[in-house]
Amino acid sequence: MSDFRQFRVTLDDPEADEARTVIVQARTEVQSQDAASKLMRPGERIIAVNEIKGASSPAPDAGLAFPGTQTHPDDRGA
Repeated sequence: MSDFRQFRVTLDDPEADEARTVIVQARTEVQSQDAASKLMRPGERIIAVNEIKGASSPAPDAGLAFPGTQTHPDDRGA
């Protein structure tokens, strides 16, 4: 799989009134969690990950560099 997909990641903070959502790009659901972790605030946790089907425009928070796997790094030039 070489194309990036968009994911909506819902973050919860026990001290906040409501959960917040970030949108990231990744090749897999697991990598979307890695990407979202760079946007998380102290105390937040991931409570849901949903792929955005049919998304064609770049995600607002997707300009992130994030790790792939050891054998398949997630570089934008691939």
